[in-house]
Amino acid sequence: MIILNQEGNCICPMSALRSIECKWYDLQEGKKIWRVIGYYAVVNKQPSCGRVLGEYQTEERAKEVLGEITVKYGAYITVEGGSLLTTPSYVQPILFEPPKVYKMPAE
Repeated sequence: MIILNQEGNCICPMSALRSIECKWYDLQEGKKIWRVIGYYAVVNKQPSCGRVLGEYQTEERAKEVLGEITVKYGAYITVEGGSLLTTPSYVQPILFEPPKVYKMPAE
């Protein structure tokens, strides 16, 4: 699965991320903003770095977005199989994971 950041200018593959977290930051104006950050895995013994995927006004919204990512990541398609109605044959049950893209929502 890939995640398209909120600005639409960066694609982050889930396979390259170590974690996705929401953290708050104080802005210079004294306001608090919640950021959803994807942290990359350690490469060549360098400390991991993060990429801001989206910014939200409340902690609840940031956590809701994390929940939406997990739902999208866990999605798959199943076909139970059975007899075909149009021809005398049988379809095997299958399960597959389609390509997935999660677009970070605006507020």
